[in-house]
Amino acid sequence: MKNILIVAESEKNTKCMMEKALRFSPEVIQVVYFENSKSSIATIQTALQSITKDQCRAEVIISVGNTLKEKTQALTKVVENNKAEMIFIHRPNRGAEEQDFSLIKAVLKISTCTKVLLSNDKSWPEGIKALGTLDLSDDNPVQSLLNDRVIQTTADLADAIQAEVSFLSVSAISKISKELVLTSPSEVMAIKGKATKEKLDFTIKAKASQLTFSSHVSAGNPAVEIARVSRKLNSNVVIIGNVGRTGIKGLIVGNTAEKILHRLTTDALIIK
Repeated sequence: MKNILIVAESEKNTKCMMEKALRFSPEVIQVVYFENSKSSIATIQTALQSITKDQCRAEVIISVGNTLKEKTQALTKVVENNKAEMIFIHRPNRGAEEQDFSLIKAVLKISTCTKVLLSNDKSWPEGIKALGTLDLSDDNPVQSLLNDRVIQTTADLADAIQAEVSFLSVSAISKISKELVLTSPSEVMAIKGKATKEKLDFTIKAKASQLTFSSHVSAGNPAVEIARVSRKLNSNVVIIGNVGRTGIKGLIVGNTAEKILHRLTTDALIIK
């Protein structure tokens, strides 16, 4: 990992993101800071130098932007000019009265395939557990490519930060189907569970033959199941694929991703 970009809107939570970023042994850590206070800027600069301790080049980019549009425009320029390989941005805590994902959505809409890590307030333990999520229900080329990127990114985490790796594939069941008792998670697992797990294992091994991992399958609402399995496995970061669509489909995809984030208590690494 050569270049990591941290998006900071305040002093709070920025230090935690810096510490996580350093775990990837980057060559450069840059902090884009939206703040006009000189004292706050000085605090961020001091914290960054203290945490990195000359292990990599570190700098704070002071950016102007009060509105979401201004911040998005500023971030787009920085991402395009600096070619960051991963962007860190703070995510609202689960359980907050209002979880504002507007800046996160704006970052995800930037036309780049840069990975985006949504960081909560919890520090990472020495042994990190990563959960990669794959959608095996759709065999179209775009989804297959996205699954490949999720597998590769999860494998990279195993190498870069010595993460213990698991994978999950959820057979989606609509709420309407469950209410009408047309099908149930247990029925789906009885019919498709074994075949889905075999497909999951085959897909992973085809792309990361040397990777040591555990695999899991479930059925139900993907947002609910991803959060449930993540808690069960005590995951620290969940890797989620996101197809960059526009129009009505884009709104649906965005809504699903937001539902997942509202339920997750872990960090989320978004792969586009």
